[in-house]
Amino acid sequence: MRSLLVCSALAGAVILAPVEANANPPTIEFSEAAESSSFTYEDLRTIEVSLDQLPIGNLNGKQILSYSPYEMLQSVRPSELIELDEASVALRLIISEVGADRLVNSQYGLEEALAILHTVGNRLIPAVFDPDNDNITPYEGCGSQGSFGACANPDQYLGMSTRRALKPLRQYNRDTILEAADIAFLAWSLYSSGDIPDFTGGATVYVHRCGGAAYGQTTYHCDGTDDRGISDTPGANPHTGPMILSAPLSIANGGGEYLNNHGFYNIQRSYLIDYQRTTSDPLWLSLIEAENNFVSSNDTPDEEVNDRALSLWLSPLAPPH
Repeated sequence: MRSLLVCSALAGAVILAPVEANANPPTIEFSEAAESSSFTYEDLRTIEVSLDQLPIGNLNGKQILSYSPYEMLQSVRPSELIELDEASVALRLIISEVGADRLVNSQYGLEEALAILHTVGNRLIPAVFDPDNDNITPYEGCGSQGSFGACANPDQYLGMSTRRALKPLRQYNRDTILEAADIAFLAWSLYSSGDIPDFTGGATVYVHRCGGAAYGQTTYHCDGTDDRGISDTPGANPHTGPMILSAPLSIANGGGEYLNNHGFYNIQRSYLIDYQRTTSDPLWLSLIEAENNFVSSNDTPDEEVNDRALSLWLSPLAPPH
């Protein structure tokens, strides 16, 4: 994978994503529901962000972001995830865990995106995911010797094993995935620059709870299964409920017994992000320019999503919800 260079500052900043020239640029095909066009490798998308109008943080000035949707979201095999630039991993993580449509439709989509990135950051800080210094590593690939890209892997974040992460440009129509990518790239830029510090209370895990008639109930009430003897609540909507984030409990706060018995810290709710459907485009984000030289072509075969390397890369290890 080609490297991506990102430079950031606050007022009047420019984040550039240079792309190497390619005499025969690869292209990516959309699903049948999408427009009959696709991204070329050189396509750049440039957006302007009014930082003082963001729904989160207390920033000032404007920021110009430029990136290539194809560079970030081209289809990959599971075995190639670990080779991607961290920015590409971050966008795939956000889009696969939140959902491109929810990112665009929810007033708090940017906040959810940032919260997810901070859970990765918290898993990389031993004092956060291991508050009692018991030398446990419940999230393989994380910790002080880990990296963002290694931590945001399919065994820790299940969305990364789905086509939403591996083939995101084929899972949504063009307008939705581009708008979602704008928000996800902005979230990564704010997170990686440290402009929006962790606001989740040290959260390392999260779950989207039911909306509609099952608002506030567990996902078992609207996940389409009868797991744990719980049937779906009529009128439940798994796409519009709040995001619930949880942080590890130290022994002093009641987490010790669970740790000793199960090898994981007990967790407690540390932050909630509600869902509220937006009725208009965000005032803080505007498109400056975008190349539209889209050329239809073929993508890698769907069966490659089931790359055996996905099961060989890391042994499954995840905390209970």
